[in-house]
Amino acid sequence: NFVMEMERVAFPEAIKIVADKTGMPLPKLVDDSRFEARKAESDQVIELNKWALEWWEKQLESSAEAKIARDYLKQREITDETRQTFRLAYAPDSWDALSIYLRQKGATQEQIDKSGLVVKKEEGGSYDRFRGRLIFPVMDIQGRPIAFGGRTLKDEDAKYINSPETAAYVKGRNLFGLNLTRDEIRRQGYVILVEGFLDLIVPYQFGVRNVAASLGTALTPEQVKVLAR
Repeated sequence: NFVMEMERVAFPEAIKIVADKTGMPLPKLVDDSRFEARKAESDQVIELNKWALEWWEKQLESSAEAKIARDYLKQREITDETRQTFRLAYAPDSWDALSIYLRQKGATQEQIDKSGLVVKKEEGGSYDRFRGRLIFPVMDIQGRPIAFGGRTLKDEDAKYINSPETAAYVKGRNLFGLNLTRDEIRRQGYVILVEGFLDLIVPYQFGVRNVAASLGTALTPEQVKVLAR
């Protein structure tokens, strides 16, 4: 009941959340192998996203190459506390540095391909999707990284690139920042909807915290349902 109230979810979803946090396996009530396979793939994507984010955070924190990203955040008056709250990061300007790191962590090439962290080439092989960019992680309501947005720090046509849809992420069903702002939205009784990452981060830093960002899409019915909860 507590989880249902706090997370604004129905009973079955609350059961799954508690089971995941405690490591308690749930009995199979129905034989739905497709659901199980999708859940397993989603968990794998999130695990790889966690590894990628931890590595990217270290790059932003201390690598010489990431100075351009640190300078950009300073120019935008983003504090270190805010950077850490939103877990901002930096992807090195390399075609395969992240892929190599993920394989060293134990990921298979198939898992990497399904994660959305790489782009598959027509002639075979793949390359890192995010290169030389400031990384904005998109978290689910439980604070797990399900996708990323990357802002260029150079003169490129594509100012932002974003994760594709994966087993863990459907663009029109998620909102950026909601894992941090949902309590204030409840207290205020309304939400200010903005479009992009910094549109939310800057007001949040200055104390306006009943905010959510639509991740660059037109508002969808699924996003409205999430906000209504």
